[in-house]
Amino acid sequence: MPFFLIIDVCLPKGFVVLANENGIIDFAENNIQNNHAQWLHITIQNLLQKHNTTAQAITHLAVTNGPGSYTGIRVGLSAAKGIAFALNIPIIVLNNLSLYAMANQQPNIDLYLAMIDARRNEIYGCFYDTNLNPVIENFAHIITETSFNTEFEKNHVLICGDAVSKFNTITNANSTHIGTNSYNEQHLFQYTKGLFEIQIFTKHNHLTANYIKPFFNTQQK
Repeated sequence: MPFFLIIDVCLPKGFVVLANENGIIDFAENNIQNNHAQWLHITIQNLLQKHNTTAQAITHLAVTNGPGSYTGIRVGLSAAKGIAFALNIPIIVLNNLSLYAMANQQPNIDLYLAMIDARRNEIYGCFYDTNLNPVIENFAHIITETSFNTEFEKNHVLICGDAVSKFNTITNANSTHIGTNSYNEQHLFQYTKGLFEIQIFTKHNHLTANYIKPFFNTQQK
């Protein structure tokens, strides 16, 4: 039976989940974003010890690769690469925007616009159809009064994610379909299991960050 370790530290709330094919065994969450790096490895160790098992029992590792905090993405991917390399196990890559869309599915919606706050007036976003397939791939967008007017005029669009309030404050789209749910450990498990069942895996040396925008590291002079 597969034994999953799921890591998500891209956003302010971080998760570590242990699961098998039948469901979640245990999980932990962290609400202090700037503490994810310190919290992650000790939490994995504690959860494994709590259930009298070791890292060698892990058969598959799932990790979110963004979009989100550049630092959080790097922390999660570094951990995932190290564990997957040491154990020689496959990685399942999860998208944070897809998780928001999954958490807010409801009837009579044509499109889902999942969005993550990218600071100032910018968002990271993705449009999904009713089957949660990307229609307009992950993008960075500076919100204006007319943002996505065409999509809103032609479709019932549900907006969701942690940038919804900012989006509605700036744009004149006036969406009446607003998803207020954040994703949780169950959505992380469901997403992981879905990709596991269709065998969508990534090798540790092919794992890349979904920053959407290039990351620039300013060197100190």
